[in-house]
Amino acid sequence: MACQTIECKSSCACCTRALKLDSTAVAIADGALQITIPATTFSECQPVCLFINQPFPTGFFNAKITIQNGSTGSAPVIPVVTKRGRNIRIDTDSAFNIVQVRFFSDPNRFMFCRFAIRNGTV
Repeated sequence: MACQTIECKSSCACCTRALKLDSTAVAIADGALQITIPATTFSECQPVCLFINQPFPTGFFNAKITIQNGSTGSAPVIPVVTKRGRNIRIDTDSAFNIVQVRFFSDPNRFMFCRFAIRNGTV
């Protein structure tokens, strides 16, 4: 599945109705691009726009994407998956700094919507 990259002009439907979270760290961990966010409580089917504020580490191409909910060692790491439950892998070398997802709790997972680019960045 090719990843769709869109240009976000702060008016796209996902970001205007979504919870907006800034990343606090980005790293490769266990073969995944792990995006750390502040500890957050999510609602079922909640749209979330993750704004990535750090540079990507070397080796992110073809990495799975996970989101660490909080920065403590015991913070849960939640996978980003397709509608069929498969891991999303970064199959683009195009720039992006927003990951748009929806949260589901049974089991905890983020369903991938798309990658996006903030105006004036990257």
